[in-house]
Amino acid sequence: MTQIKVMKLWNAFVTYKDFGDALNPAVGFLPRPGTRWYQFGQAYQPRPQDGWWGSKVRQFYFETFVTYVEDLGGKAESWRIFTAPFNVQTQGGAHLEANWAPQYERLDDPFEISPGVVIPPGDYHFSRYRVEAQSSSFRPLRVGAEWFSRPELPASSPSPGDLSRPPASIAFPNGAC
Repeated sequence: MTQIKVMKLWNAFVTYKDFGDALNPAVGFLPRPGTRWYQFGQAYQPRPQDGWWGSKVRQFYFETFVTYVEDLGGKAESWRIFTAPFNVQTQGGAHLEANWAPQYERLDDPFEISPGVVIPPGDYHFSRYRVEAQSSSFRPLRVGAEWFSRPELPASSPSPGDLSRPPASIAFPNGAC
């Protein structure tokens, strides 16, 4: 059996979606009615061949992914820009990554996210950060760790720490534990 592994230097996509007012999101997990979604992204994925970088790095992944959602009148409802300015797989199979994702949300009406916790109308800008490291998947035990920043919620929201995942977590992939 022969396996062929194709790695592209560039990877890109563009998507446009239009969800009219008649969309009924009560049917399931569907996008908001009356919105237009624009999504595009790219990944530059070089593989160093020679020198110091070639001896240490199997592949770099420089990624940017953008989602922009507007209402049918053209006013922004939300946007998110995901960037991976540092994302590398080493020759030994370890994975190291750092991300930055600025985000915007517009709320026209108060939004209750849980009983008694209401986010007031307004424009909300925040950034999320993530750092990840994993050992090689070729090892008998693969160990990884991730750290996520938590966006700040409005001061009127009680217990912001209870509303997002913990700032750090340890993962043991492949059913190791």
